Amino acid sequence: MASLSTISAKPFATSRTTHALHQIGNNGGHVFVLRALRQFPGLTTIHDIGLFYLYELEQPGMDAMLAEMAHSAPLLAPRFGQHWKRLGIKTKANYALFDMQRELLARSSGVVVHSLFAKAKLAAIYGEAATRHVSVIPHFAPPPVEMAGQQQAREWLGLPQDSFIVTTSGFATNAKRFDWLMQGLKQVLAQGIELRWIHAGEERAEEYNLSAELERFPLLRQRAEITGYVDEATLNAHVSACDVLVNLRFPSVGESSGSLARAFSAGRCCLVTDTASYRELPREAVVHLPLMSPVPSLVAALVALYRDPALLRAIGENARRFAETTLSLETVGRQYRDAIEAAAEIPLERPGLQPQPRRAARPPCLTLNGSGVTDRGEVARLLRKQQGRCQVLLKFKDMHDLARASREQAPLLGNLLPEHVRLVDTRILSGSAPDGRGEALLPPEAAGACGILLHLDIAGEAA
Repeated sequence: MASLSTISAKPFATSRTTHALHQIGNNGGHVFVLRALRQFPGLTTIHDIGLFYLYELEQPGMDAMLAEMAHSAPLLAPRFGQHWKRLGIKTKANYALFDMQRELLARSSGVVVHSLFAKAKLAAIYGEAATRHVSVIPHFAPPPVEMAGQQQAREWLGLPQDSFIVTTSGFATNAKRFDWLMQGLKQVLAQGIELRWIHAGEERAEEYNLSAELERFPLLRQRAEITGYVDEATLNAHVSACDVLVNLRFPSVGESSGSLARAFSAGRCCLVTDTASYRELPREAVVHLPLMSPVPSLVAALVALYRDPALLRAIGENARRFAETTLSLETVGRQYRDAIEAAAEIPLERPGLQPQPRRAARPPCLTLNGSGVTDRGEVARLLRKQQGRCQVLLKFKDMHDLARASREQAPLLGNLLPEHVRLVDTRILSGSAPDGRGEALLPPEAAGACGILLHLDIAGEAA
């Protein structure tokens, strides 16, 4: 592995000596990174633009999730939030539609993503101002010398030297489109081409039962192997041993692929879906499969590569050159050095180094004209930046006005409160002078008011 002195041509220009660097992805192993970012802001590298699963693991309850969903897709969140909270309905669409990146962008002094697609998506959702500190730095590839040759890797794994091996890797998920792959491999075998498929990775049966799906393809099943979890050395060997690495994605959320970077360094030919960040890979270094015809394109590509070993080697060599230049540790390291220096110039408070603020004795009270409120978006805008306990006073002209609104917008509070806001208590205020018994419990804004005083508990900032 290259040392820092190798990848950095000059020392850091900033006078600061401490830099918080966070690497975050969409799995349980990154929950502690998200929590550390909240305490120690810094430069954050986002490997997965969709973090719904990560937040689902990290958040203690549903309400905080609903608050973040409202930032990701404000127009969709109310309906999807209702379905989830009130009906218990949550589908795979939630993971694709709600990227949950607002907090990372706000808490980071600098952000790194691995593709122009990822940066453009963040800017489209959160705006140019919120993504001004986002840099695009490609996912590095390990030095080619760290990847074994094909013959050596096959000897180490006990694989035959004369087999045409197609490899996939990593966790088996729906988005990796094993359905397309198995259908395509079935058709290739039907043409009399002998091949072997190895999936070097772990199954998540609750998400995608790869073994069960493979049983539907008996001819392919005889030529397939699912290794289960493998360590890094074994994964590298499987990547080096293959003839073709297949890396399909749909839907893609701009994620990066470490296995793909390994394959480039090993000089292997890779097949990718022509979508999202994969479209940015050089056309001469990978084979792009059209999204509208993935299976026929996959079959045609594999047959052509099997019958033309020179073409297979040429694409692999182009991939290796891409790894040695654009994706090299030296190139990526220089870009990271610049990003770290830029992030160090942006002042952000580090809560982890500050004493915890004392909670106010009385929660804030916000006022809203109840007669003019027609949807929960108005209430959400009022509650923006509010967390924890607060009060909202819905003011009405008189009790007749309150009764009219309750009748015309029934159920009034059910239609007005965002899904991530929990109603703790309500109090109807008639507008008459208080009798003194509950006066001490009322905020000053409620003195002599007619309306509804809501005591709320807000799990996260409103959209």
